[in-house]
Amino acid sequence: IVQLADLKQNKINEKNSIKTRKCKIFRINEDTFKIILTQGLNRQIRKMCGALGYKVVRLERVRIMNITSSEIANGKWRELNEKEVMELKKELNILS
Repeated sequence: IVQLADLKQNKINEKNSIKTRKCKIFRINEDTFKIILTQGLNRQIRKMCGALGYKVVRLERVRIMNITSSEIANGKWRELNEKEVMELKKELNILS
């Protein structure tokens, strides 16, 4: 069983010198869980799970800030709409 409390608190191992913000984790079923990061570093989820002895078999990003990927096919992209751009600029404090 995945040590969800350890993942939430980022208690991965003593070698991990980079501390990140806490994350939210929800168990979907025996083998699947959902992780919500507020600060995502390179390969963070894979490293967090690997430190507890688990291998990530499938990883799906569904949102970055206010931008969702629900209607984008794998390997495709889309332009941001005006509302998404404005919300993104507001979150990043770069409104002009």
